[in-house]
Amino acid sequence: MKSLKPLFTCLCALGCLFAAQTNDENFPLAKESMGRIQGVVPGETLSFKWDDSKIFPGTERIVKVYVPAAYDGKTPACVAIFQDGGGFRLETVIDNLIRTNKIPTMIAVIVPSGKVPAARGSEGWRHNRTFEYDTPDGRYGRFLLDEILPAVETLKTSDGRAIVLSKSGNDRMIAGASSGAAAAFNAAWAYPEEFSRVFSAIGSYTGLRGSYIYPTLIHKTEPKALRLFLQSGTRDMWTSFGDWWSANNAMVRALEFAGYDFKHAFGDGKHSQAHGTALFPAVMHYLWEGWPNPVKAGIHSRNHVQSAVLERGKGWEVLSGTFTNASTIFSDKTGEVFFSRNEQIYKRPRAGVADKDGKGTLWGFYTDGESRLVQTDALTLVLRAADGTETVLCERLFIASVAVAPTGEIYAAGSGKFEVPAQIWLLKPGAEQQLVDEGQVPISTIGVSADGNWLAAFQAYSSRGYSFQIQKDGALAYKQTFYVLHRPDDLDTAAPRGTAVCEASAMGYLFVPTNLGVQICDANGRSGAILPLPGNTPAVALCFGGPDFKTLFVLGQDGKIYYRPMKTSGAQPFLPPNPVTQNAG
Repeated sequence: MKSLKPLFTCLCALGCLFAAQTNDENFPLAKESMGRIQGVVPGETLSFKWDDSKIFPGTERIVKVYVPAAYDGKTPACVAIFQDGGGFRLETVIDNLIRTNKIPTMIAVIVPSGKVPAARGSEGWRHNRTFEYDTPDGRYGRFLLDEILPAVETLKTSDGRAIVLSKSGNDRMIAGASSGAAAAFNAAWAYPEEFSRVFSAIGSYTGLRGSYIYPTLIHKTEPKALRLFLQSGTRDMWTSFGDWWSANNAMVRALEFAGYDFKHAFGDGKHSQAHGTALFPAVMHYLWEGWPNPVKAGIHSRNHVQSAVLERGKGWEVLSGTFTNASTIFSDKTGEVFFSRNEQIYKRPRAGVADKDGKGTLWGFYTDGESRLVQTDALTLVLRAADGTETVLCERLFIASVAVAPTGEIYAAGSGKFEVPAQIWLLKPGAEQQLVDEGQVPISTIGVSADGNWLAAFQAYSSRGYSFQIQKDGALAYKQTFYVLHRPDDLDTAAPRGTAVCEASAMGYLFVPTNLGVQICDANGRSGAILPLPGNTPAVALCFGGPDFKTLFVLGQDGKIYYRPMKTSGAQPFLPPNPVTQNAG
């Protein structure tokens, strides 16, 4: 941080980027907005320049911090974060609602978008607002958590009170208008455990940069622990970037579909803060109602894929142990979890410490449930029996992924030569390895359907995957770019690195670890449900295990293994094939 100089000022009105209230936007103010009630002493606004960002390098901005007089300087305060210039008459409303016990004591942090100055001359600044606010990823949330909030806590008021902010997401709200509303939703969507309460006024869920994707993601993603209030108007903007009114209606429909705790108020206003300012006291009362009870995720989403596979109300738990640098995980008939790390295989009983269980990288179990597929070095894959004897399956293959069909076929994705980017091989004990597909795009992940009829192969560095028919002799046919996965906006790949297949209600689902968590594809190749991991953690690998193989284990990029019960069993190569009904829809 190059400069962090508090500027002590009396309470003053903050600038706003939006049109002022006009005669044809007659939204009467609530009494809590019109002036401080008797006995309320105005708070203090502190300011500092932030020009040392690592997340948005080169940007400059003046951050303002409103500290109510009710704050004692000792008890960690709740936090209300506002984008742009704040607005909503927030200082007056916060003071009044604290005094009447409608909201807890909170400190408001007003964070404008950054600008990068030109190296030559005083003009031609790069305006970062759309990049920071309208990009649907977690960068802006991390910017607030890692840079701005720690900087705020270095400040003191003019009478010496230290700024102490609560670290609980249940004690934080985030709000904004237009692109600032998109920024608020971006941060909360990426980190719901850090920002639990959201106010979105005339939100830009349009084509400014990518936030138009949210209605789709809300429909597909397991509900998050968020409470929201949305506002828009029939005369909101309609430009080449999209229709704000329709976009906000789509958000409301999606939130209702997914069972969120939310309210909305749509009027006849324009693209201004007038309506949002009139609503703001009621918004604050709703968002903080019931505090300090935590905001809870809804369990009544209408998503049919989630309903088919999830045990509602039972979320992720963390398996004890350290799994940093693990590359694959699998489970056997006993429900024990095996993982590979640094060319060493470990067995981790459900309640115990992991023990070394042989050298190499484990790629799964064979149809007898005892023999293992083990990569013993960079080029060799063997079938290792329970007694330790090994049968070599291939010796000239750089392996990216391995899958075993329930009917016994072994498939490996990799390269027989360095210069060949993408190949799939059929491997059989006692037979020569057989090349069954060769393409131009590297393959990172393969898996086989529960009935053994179809092989899925996901491209590396993209969001697409192929489907092949597995013929009676194990050959592959009818290759088609079939699967489509969602990806974070800041990455060009969904990054699947391992698969497991399950079957539920006579419908086949493919579970794929991705940067957004676990995505579940249906028989049409569509990503129909997304199960995020805690902390927005990318999923590296997964498997089914436990009794009846109804526990889903997921290796996260953070080196933890997450697990949860499922309604459905995962397909296993040593169990009989499950018939799958292929339904269009």
